[in-house]
Amino acid sequence: TLNDNYSVTGVIKDPPKNSVISFDILISMSSINIQSASGSTIWQRNNYKTYIALQDGVHPKQLESKFPALIKAKIPQIHGQDIESWLAIGNRWEYHLCSLQNVYLELEGNGIYVIGFAIVAIFLLIIACINYMNLSTAKASTRAKEVGVRLTIGASRRKLICQFLSESMLMSFLSLIIGMGLVEAVLPILSEFVGKELVIKYFDNLLVLPTLIMMGVIMGFLSGTYPAFVLSSYKPTKVLKGQKVTELNKNADLRSILVFIQFAISIFLLISLVVVNKQSNLLYEKNLGYDKENLLIIKNKGSIKTSLRVGKEAFKTELFSIPGINNVAFTCSAPSKFGYPSKQWTPRDGESNFFAQMSVDPDYMETMKLQLYAGRFFNREFSTDSSAIVINETAASLLNLKEPLHLKLNNGSVECQVVGVVKDFNFQTLHHKIEPLVMVYNGGIVDRYGSNDIIVRFNPENIQSTIANIKELWKKYVPATPLEYYINSEKNKSYYKKEMQTSQLMLILTLLVIFVTLIGLYGLASFTVEGRMKEIAIRKAIGASISNIIYKMTWNFTKLVLIANVIAWPLAWYFMNDWLTNFASRIDLSWWIFILAALLSYMLAILTIIFQAYAAARRNPVDVLRYE
Repeated sequence: TLNDNYSVTGVIKDPPKNSVISFDILISMSSINIQSASGSTIWQRNNYKTYIALQDGVHPKQLESKFPALIKAKIPQIHGQDIESWLAIGNRWEYHLCSLQNVYLELEGNGIYVIGFAIVAIFLLIIACINYMNLSTAKASTRAKEVGVRLTIGASRRKLICQFLSESMLMSFLSLIIGMGLVEAVLPILSEFVGKELVIKYFDNLLVLPTLIMMGVIMGFLSGTYPAFVLSSYKPTKVLKGQKVTELNKNADLRSILVFIQFAISIFLLISLVVVNKQSNLLYEKNLGYDKENLLIIKNKGSIKTSLRVGKEAFKTELFSIPGINNVAFTCSAPSKFGYPSKQWTPRDGESNFFAQMSVDPDYMETMKLQLYAGRFFNREFSTDSSAIVINETAASLLNLKEPLHLKLNNGSVECQVVGVVKDFNFQTLHHKIEPLVMVYNGGIVDRYGSNDIIVRFNPENIQSTIANIKELWKKYVPATPLEYYINSEKNKSYYKKEMQTSQLMLILTLLVIFVTLIGLYGLASFTVEGRMKEIAIRKAIGASISNIIYKMTWNFTKLVLIANVIAWPLAWYFMNDWLTNFASRIDLSWWIFILAALLSYMLAILTIIFQAYAAARRNPVDVLRYE
């Protein structure tokens, strides 16, 4: 209660900032009056997290293997039938262990985002390696004489390979050093963006520096191996006589394949970006079945709830008198919160089912602006409503009711009459599908959860003045505890912060990948045009128009982009469809998303190439062919 006193028995160090366990005060569960904390034997409740310290030498799987027998012993019946029969028809009730180290990634669903961004980073490295290989082999003719001279004066092919590999290694390690500096510069900004303190501990973790060095070695080796073998394979006699390096043409097909891979990756990321962005917008813009705007939620838990119990209606009446407040409702839980209690309800002569349960007062529907589907909502004038219930459409569908208002449901101790059905609304976040819901009268016979939250619908014109008046009233009724509140629409956005951050990071990374891809394409196109200058001059001399020459120069790249789309589309559809399964409310993968990615990738590729092709096509053939 409000007057309870507690003794401080110890002070412990703050948990690390990257820990999923955070707190200000720890209170022994045995010292507070909570039913399930004081020895309740109801195993069908999951209100608390359970931490288990295993004995040395015990493997988690050993303990997990004993859970099925434990469940059957502790839950002999479920949904009105014995547990064995219930499990035999395909139902599941399971307990699993998760390492505390993996809670953030596995149980909280963050692992998929870490893996996703790691894949994007790998894509970026692959594209960088491809660019190096493409440009190195494209420049082969400019280093042909150098190779010929070295081979003539006695250099072995092995030494040349080592030389070219050392060049790529040096480039890789220089990039690694610059990259580490950029990361350190960006980390404070990124930490503020994600709301976590991000620090790379180079010396505390023995794996960090060796991993970075190994990454530099691998990237340098992969990007430099092929160019090293190509450049060292030239015949000195042919090169020094000025004969054409035929290996350059042989490598054109490989370079085309590498360009194709780059664009397939870029198209995949473009599609992913659009899908993630549309899904994030859906989470913010979807109609939730209630008016989420202009709602202020007052936290009314624990000792605060106790102090308000006597003056609850008086407090509510005075709230109504504050200018700018339109409606007030008491409820056990504000919208979009997690952890709604699940309660077993049984229709007369029917099968039991679990329903999410919420206690609300008669003003809840008008405050939330819910829509009535059938019957009526709770009414203070009906004394029998203290044992009445209101269900949602999903609950009515689950019970297969044509006349839901004639139904009575039993919660194991009280039989309650269904007086109304409300249209479905998202009382949880959009990560969850709408569950069957039973609403009971707040403070009535069935209510066991009380008024944990107070919902206030306000007029947005003068919100600051309204909040100031609420604070003054709160001091009158609960002088010992400061007012805690939040604006529902702002809180609602915070539930989808992870998705919005993913969308923004995906935009940055996708633009970065496309930028690197286009830089490589621009460099490759410049060498391609340079190598075909005489061909272009001859075509123009015999009457080819500038548009015909540009078409001829860009057609090969057009084919590569089209083929890249054919490969990227099914991959993007599969992975994005899998990601969308994490949301109960999700977008459809529309065909226009894939067409848009194809058009964007084609336009970017062609605009990168067409400038150089146009410049080459405009040159006077005489300037190119004068010495032929």
